[in-house]
Amino acid sequence: MHGISSINPESGTHRHVRNRLPIAFAAAGALLLAACGSSSTKSATTTASSAAKTSAAGGAGDTVAASTAASGAASTAASGATAAAGTSDISAFKAALTAAQAPPKYGGPTDGPKPQAGKKIAVIECAAVNTGCAAGAANVKEAADAVGWTTDILDGKGDPAAYSAAMVTAINNGDNGIILLAIPSQAIIQGMTAAKNAKVPVISVVGDNPVGSAVGQVYSEVSGQTVASGKAIADYFIVASNGQAKVASFHVASLASTVNRYKGFVSEIAKCSGCKVVSDQEYGLVSQADFTNLIKATVNAHPDIQYIFVDISQYATIAASALTQAGLVPKIGVAGVDCLEAEVQSIKAGSGEVACANAAVSLAGYPTVNEMNRAFAGLPPLDEAYPLRLLTKDIIDKETPPYLGGFTSKTDYLKLWGKG
Repeated sequence: MHGISSINPESGTHRHVRNRLPIAFAAAGALLLAACGSSSTKSATTTASSAAKTSAAGGAGDTVAASTAASGAASTAASGATAAAGTSDISAFKAALTAAQAPPKYGGPTDGPKPQAGKKIAVIECAAVNTGCAAGAANVKEAADAVGWTTDILDGKGDPAAYSAAMVTAINNGDNGIILLAIPSQAIIQGMTAAKNAKVPVISVVGDNPVGSAVGQVYSEVSGQTVASGKAIADYFIVASNGQAKVASFHVASLASTVNRYKGFVSEIAKCSGCKVVSDQEYGLVSQADFTNLIKATVNAHPDIQYIFVDISQYATIAASALTQAGLVPKIGVAGVDCLEAEVQSIKAGSGEVACANAAVSLAGYPTVNEMNRAFAGLPPLDEAYPLRLLTKDIIDKETPPYLGGFTSKTDYLKLWGKG
């Protein structure tokens, strides 16, 4: 995402499994669904150029307003990387990187209906044990409390059957609206059908779910800006390498949000004439040991790799650890999406990770409650999103979580609702 908070988006869950790493929130449920289908890791045949042609879903929200960053942000982002001289013009990528690293600015609505009193909403988390989903649910409750609504938070347990059961429970409890946190709506037709029959609006957060009135479609999707997340990482690699990046890409192909992160990455890399995706692979719900072995095998087979893109934060951290074990840090740098604490600390310590796309789901509550308010008022949805920023060591060293330069959309939404 470029410097924006809550409009024009494009845009895991985890469970305890023996010998398996918990999955990051943004793949919520999806990786668990992938595990049900296949837990194997396979090589993809898609190249950067062909993947760019398929970059459709989730792409509309890439038209985001860029804010101005402090001078030198792009060059700072490239610090510590080996740059090649005499490359093609990368000024456009530098400008995009500068925008992606700038603190977000409010870009949400400035007028809308005042909240109706006495509403009760249900928030279904991808899994209560997942820190990302829990943070998103907590922020929804905070925003709902601000307008005087009651909130029920239900645990989806990383299981599609549990998602549907929670939706039915919410309807039976008299909830007026349902919010899905990182849950694929088309995988829970029973719950979605129940909500449609009960005329209960469903809002999705970071699911990249289809919007519409048919069964399986949600009233509104509050975006984690998935395409922009991948694009920002590609811009970092391009600038850091002075337009000569040799990269490996790893992505989960079973969920729209992770696919869109991947599409954003490879479509941007494809625009760099001197850059190349030398290894492009899909992976499923694999163990830490399996993913470590996959990373090591990949870099052994392609010794020219300089950077690795991983679509999920926790697997990016595994990749960084694998490179450390192989003695390939700082020769190869890793970047992932979500910026969970382990990823942030790796960037800070210089232990393998060099950047991350910080999708701040902890601030998703206010645009989500605003979308629900519009649904209650019978108004069409807006293209709202929560903030995202490309983080590097210089930002992490200077700021504190959530590393958004002090930005929050809370004040703007409270003003919108007549509560400020």
